[in-house]
Amino acid sequence: MADKGEDLDRLFHRLLEEHSRHGRVGRDLLLDVHVTEILVRLARAGARSTLQALHKAMTIDSRRVQALETLIAAHFREHRPVGFYAGKIGVSVAQLNRIARQEAGASVSHLLARRLVDAARRDLIFTPTPVQAIAYSLGFQDPAYFNRFFRRQTGTTPGTYRETERRRLAA
Repeated sequence: MADKGEDLDRLFHRLLEEHSRHGRVGRDLLLDVHVTEILVRLARAGARSTLQALHKAMTIDSRRVQALETLIAAHFREHRPVGFYAGKIGVSVAQLNRIARQEAGASVSHLLARRLVDAARRDLIFTPTPVQAIAYSLGFQDPAYFNRFFRRQTGTTPGTYRETERRRLAA
């Protein structure tokens, strides 16, 4: 950093020297060159610091999404509101949703629903557990609501999904 500051000091010194030499041949041309070089170096330094700030922000956001995914894995069966996750991560609900959309391509609610559907699919295919028991194990108080939720997310009922996937796997 000190070298860059010294380079800029040197460039400003040369600019001032040239500026003080009235009447010299090519003075205006050299002034333009010195000003251009100073501006280019400042722009490069600004671009570097902007890129570094973006990288740092992306790193922070990436860590926040990883923390969100960990929290979702631990609490998705509890059907916690988005505010719960935002509070645990230390950001607002709006900011967490913005970060989730940017980093994971989906809102927090969608990530929660996706996690519930993935767990339901796994249980429906690989366990003999009745649909009603799966609904309760996933934190749904009402099996009928679980059926509506699953159908809205997948386009099919849990029972139909189970039959279709088991037939597909058996073939």
